[in-house]
Amino acid sequence: METYTQLFAKLKAANDSWECVGPQPSSRVDEIECKYKITLPRSFRAYLTELGGVEFLDAHYTSIDDDYLDDVDGFMCNTNMIRSQVGMPDSLLALEYDLDADRIACLDLSAMNGDECPVIWYHPFLGRVIGPCSDNFRAFFESIVREWTAASSGGG
Repeated sequence: METYTQLFAKLKAANDSWECVGPQPSSRVDEIECKYKITLPRSFRAYLTELGGVEFLDAHYTSIDDDYLDDVDGFMCNTNMIRSQVGMPDSLLALEYDLDADRIACLDLSAMNGDECPVIWYHPFLGRVIGPCSDNFRAFFESIVREWTAASSGGG
């Protein structure tokens, strides 16, 4: 199985505009879980410690940076913006902020099964979950990599 670093290298090769925050200590993930009283799935924790997060131009995926505990600019920034604008449920953690989108990928923390949970699609205009996205965060991230690498090779 490829590491998140190897998967990110494929994104970067597909389009040089992809950026990586950089590896983060697991203690930061622990602090986030404690402050926000959440348990993050194992695959998302691994992504955060290995990559810290990724960005593509104006697409800011939920990540850890120097302001990670700040409610406005930190780890919960994407989720808090969506919650304040459309009332997204507390059990969902947005993986990206894009209020113009008709669907937002979110971790469904209420559906933890062992140390993993599914990624679902949340429709901000309808104010509800509209369906499954992937079985876990790793599968979600791998799908992003597949889409971008296929598009860069002319296959998508």
